Amino acid sequence: MKLAAMDHVIKGSPEADVWEKAASLGLSGIEVGVRPEDVLPGGGELRAEELLDLMQRTRLEIPSLCMGFHNDHGFVAQPEHAGRCASEIAAALDLCEHVGAETLLVPFFFKNDPKGDPDKIAETVSILKPLCAHAHSLGVALCYEGTLGADELHAMARHIKSRSFGVYFDLANVVWVGMDGPQQIRALGKLIRQVHMKETKVGPGDVRPGEGRVDYAESAKALEEIGYDKWLVLETPIGEPEFVAQDIEFTKRFFPLEANH
Repeated sequence: MKLAAMDHVIKGSPEADVWEKAASLGLSGIEVGVRPEDVLPGGGELRAEELLDLMQRTRLEIPSLCMGFHNDHGFVAQPEHAGRCASEIAAALDLCEHVGAETLLVPFFFKNDPKGDPDKIAETVSILKPLCAHAHSLGVALCYEGTLGADELHAMARHIKSRSFGVYFDLANVVWVGMDGPQQIRALGKLIRQVHMKETKVGPGDVRPGEGRVDYAESAKALEEIGYDKWLVLETPIGEPEFVAQDIEFTKRFFPLEANH
């Protein structure tokens, strides 16, 4: 596996400082958060130029982009703006293609959570299906991350019928919502396209790895069983580089990580 971090994990400013610190820590990549302005007309081209420059300067990859602002402004949260939300996802997929990111994370938490409601899940499927066709044309995986379990996600996949639809699996969120993480990994299997490294004690990401309830050893075993060997992305509490370095060392105890060359 390659190790990356979400762009807000390492404390720093400006953005270039975060990237340089990430490189110095031996990370292989940065998961970049998509901003609302990045998916406006013309915004993607400008953002792509900025990110390609950072990649060239630091030799870091961008494995994925994350549409975090859709937790409050996605199409489940704002069904009256479903068309706009779908256009934003399509623009983010284009940005993925421009910067070589293999995965787009679309979150379904909080206001944007369908919460097992059959009608909301059906509407989610109807919106994601054409977007997954667009993702497939670009060679990008469009990944759901949320509170639904493996059975519901496999049902969504059967309706969407696209190899570009996948699941972004979070080691802590699944525990936070009361599921068995390793069991869900095994049940989801090849639907898992990327993984967040995180911890939970009470809420998601509220403590550093090793201080909460995630069974990393069994989770690592389950990921090995399904043949997952791609990116592991730190979504740990924001901190100075020395704290992130400790999280990296903890992660190495459980997961086989490639060295960053």
